[in-house]
Amino acid sequence: MSPPLPTALGWKGLLFHAVLATAFFATPYVNLFFLLLTFLTLLGLLAWFWTLRHLGGVTGGLQEPEPVAAGTHARLAGWIETPGRSRLGLALQVDLGGAAPAGPLRLAAGPTSGRTAVQSATPPFRRGVYPIARAALVTTWPLGLFRARRAVAAPRELVVFPAPAARREAHGGAGPLGELCGIATARGGLLQPSTLREHRPGDPVHRIHWKASARRGELVLQEWEGGAGNGYEVVLDRRTDPETLEANLSALSALALTAREEKETLTLHTQGLSATFGPKARPWLELLKFLAGAEALAPAAAPPPPAAPEVPRLAARREGGRP
Repeated sequence: MSPPLPTALGWKGLLFHAVLATAFFATPYVNLFFLLLTFLTLLGLLAWFWTLRHLGGVTGGLQEPEPVAAGTHARLAGWIETPGRSRLGLALQVDLGGAAPAGPLRLAAGPTSGRTAVQSATPPFRRGVYPIARAALVTTWPLGLFRARRAVAAPRELVVFPAPAARREAHGGAGPLGELCGIATARGGLLQPSTLREHRPGDPVHRIHWKASARRGELVLQEWEGGAGNGYEVVLDRRTDPETLEANLSALSALALTAREEKETLTLHTQGLSATFGPKARPWLELLKFLAGAEALAPAAAPPPPAAPEVPRLAARREGGRP
């Protein structure tokens, strides 16, 4: 733990102390200024000692943050544990590096006794992988003149994946996502609509049949059958403009979330990556992290890895530069 350093208020206090010291030597009111200097010096020393002592034996940590979609608030959670008596003014401070649109975040708690959970919501972030530069226990108790800090263990990064396309009609719907879900299951046969049933708590929203729900006046779900459970497969060609890439990444993000909910796999072929994600394969976090940092490539870049002709392709450039 580093020794307590002055806060902004503390620096003002030191400046005031220097002014009084100057007045002590420059004016005839020696006794008055001596008493003031003595009082302020003792107060400052006691505040420094109390702030240092306040972190004695205190431990804490930051939990691994869940990946979040771009444009939404990430939830950072951690814990602070204090031995013995209850303590005030403790917080867990998290510094996000990179281009995070925020300064240090404070995960504060009220009176802390034993193990106390702390959490805070971040501002909305753009797509990307944001390193967590540091997490530390901090306190300015009791007078706010000094700040004591102790570093704690923290995860390495916060993953902000592309905002997923609307998943209302994931199977058979219009747009890039509907097309992907309609043909990306070619390896196991297409999913076909089966029956309708009443909505139950916990059912995924994207399975709701909105037209049938409007006719019946209650939420109903579309059941699907078919396929051999072999998952989805997609080719992403990143030799395209940034706007098109964002739209394709948004569709892929939604497809990945759909596959994860259905406990299916998703195989992605793109420049620098050809892998399967999901059950008994690589973890979904790796795919979301890749989508978070994917960038558009120049037309002269290498093509994506080869795949079967029936596998759908996103943003593939053909001869003449036409998509």
